[in-house]
Amino acid sequence: MDSAALRAFAAGLRARARRSDVFVVAAALTCYASFGLIPLLAIGTRVAAACFGRHDVARTAEGLARYLHGPLGLGDRIVAFAHSAAATSWWTVLVALVPTSLYAEGMVRSLERFSTAPERKSRWVRGRVLTGVLVAMVVVGEIVLVGLLRPLLLDPFGDGLGARLLGILVAFNILFFALLAVLVVVYRWFASARPGARALLISGFWTASWLASQTLAYVIVVRAVSGFDHAFGGYRPAATVAAIGFLIYLEHLVFLVGYLATLQLHERRRSGSGRADEIGDDRARQRHERQAAAGVGRAADQEQSPRA
Repeated sequence: MDSAALRAFAAGLRARARRSDVFVVAAALTCYASFGLIPLLAIGTRVAAACFGRHDVARTAEGLARYLHGPLGLGDRIVAFAHSAAATSWWTVLVALVPTSLYAEGMVRSLERFSTAPERKSRWVRGRVLTGVLVAMVVVGEIVLVGLLRPLLLDPFGDGLGARLLGILVAFNILFFALLAVLVVVYRWFASARPGARALLISGFWTASWLASQTLAYVIVVRAVSGFDHAFGGYRPAATVAAIGFLIYLEHLVFLVGYLATLQLHERRRSGSGRADEIGDDRARQRHERQAAAGVGRAADQEQSPRA
C-alpha cells in the first residue's frame, strides 16, 4: 500500500469513526459490559470448575492474582470471585445467561452502527442467538486457562530480568492468539456485513496486537499506581471499579476501531476487484472487436479472389 492509498485509507477510517462517533459507541458498549461481562466470566468459571474441580480454579485465580497485586487489591477480588463463581449452582448459571445476552446484543448494536450492509434479522433476536457463541468462546478460553495454562501462572521462568521479559513475551502471545480468534468470530458474525478472510486477518492481527499490548501495559500501571483511591474519597472499591471500567472502555474503543479498519479493507478490496473486472471486460471487448474486424477483412479478401 503506497502513501496515497494509506492516506485514503486513513481518511476513510476517520470518516467512518466520525459518522457514528466511535467514542460514544465504545462508551455504550462498556455500559452493556457492566451488565453482562461478569456473569459471562462466572459462567465460564463454573464450567471450568465442573471440568477440573474447584481447587484447580482457585489455584488458577491465585496465579493470576500474583500479577495483579497492588494498592487497588485487584488480586484479592479475582480470588474471591473465582471461589464464589466456582461454587454457584447451575440454576444461577442459567439466570446469568440473561445479562450475558445483553452484552451480546450490545456488541451487535455497536457493530451495526458502522455496518453498511442491510440487516437480515432484528438486533434483539441476533443478540439472543449469538449469546451462545459468546458463551462458548469464554468457556473454551477458561477451560484452556485452567487446564493448560495454569502452570505458567506459577512463575515457572525463574527470577531476574530475562525471566520477566520471557514471561511477558509468553503472556503477549497467549493473549494475542486468543484475542485474534475472538475478533475474527465477532467481526464476521456479529454484524450484517460479512468481511472477507483477508480483511479479517489483517485488521484482526493489528487489533489483537494492540489489545494484548494495552492489557499488559495496564496491568503494569495498576500494579504501580498508588493513591488512586484518594480521588474517590479513599473508598478503594470505587477506585477499583473505575480502573477496571476505564480499561474495558479502552478495550472496546480499540475493538471498534479494528472493526472499522476491517470494513475499510473489505470495501477497498471489493472496489479494487470491481475495477479489475471492468479493465478485464474492456480488454475482452477490445479483443472481440479486433477479431471481428479481422474476420470482416478475411471475408472481403475471399470475395475479391474469385473475381480476380
